[in-house]
Order: sequence, then structure tokens, then C-alpha cells
Amino acid sequence: MLLEYTLDKQLSILIPMYFTLTTRHAALTTRQKGIVFSILCILMLHSSAAIADPREEAMATVAHFTTLITAESARARHYRLRGDAHYLLNHLDLAIADYSECIRLDDKQDEAYFG
Repeated sequence: MLLEYTLDKQLSILIPMYFTLTTRHAALTTRQKGIVFSILCILMLHSSAAIADPREEAMATVAHFTTLITAESARARHYRLRGDAHYLLNHLDLAIADYSECIRLDDKQDEAYFG
């Protein structure tokens, strides 16, 4: 219940902040607005890390990057970060698959080699 209240409170801050940022900078593309929203969401998640279960945060990270991968499948970084979350959840086969895809897309992603 506390977590739900905290998330509702954070959303009541996040949404006006997003609209303020995007209306002040009207020249932002749809993609840039999506990046702004993603950054704000990540900041909100990290601010609530003290009360959030690390496994829940990892599952949210998997869901977030799965959405991004579905939208833009060619981003190696998304696969690496989702692989990190799978690793934290002890989903080792999924982590290896994501790290392998990351390396296939960009062999300079050093973290993917050592995930």
C-alpha cells in the first residue's frame, strides 16, 4: 500500500513536470519527448529505491526495456541493460541472450562481454 501511494504521488509530480518541459521546448521531436519521459521515470524510480524491492525494480526495468526494444529493436544499450536486469533476477539464459544480441548489434559494448 505504501508503495502504491508513493507511486501515485510521484506520478502527480512526474506528469506536470513532463508537460512543463515539453511545452517550454516546443521544438522537441516525439522521440526526444519520449527520452525526456524515460529519464523522468528512471529518476522517479531511483528516488523510491529505498522503499522498493530490488527484484521489483529489476522486473520493472525488464518491462521498460522490453517496451523500448519493441519500439526500436536496433539499440544495443537496451539489450545490455535488460540483460543486467535479467542477471539480477537470476534469469541467466535470458541475460545471456540479451548480452549476445547487444554484442551482435555493437561489439564495443564492453559491459555485455562481462555481464
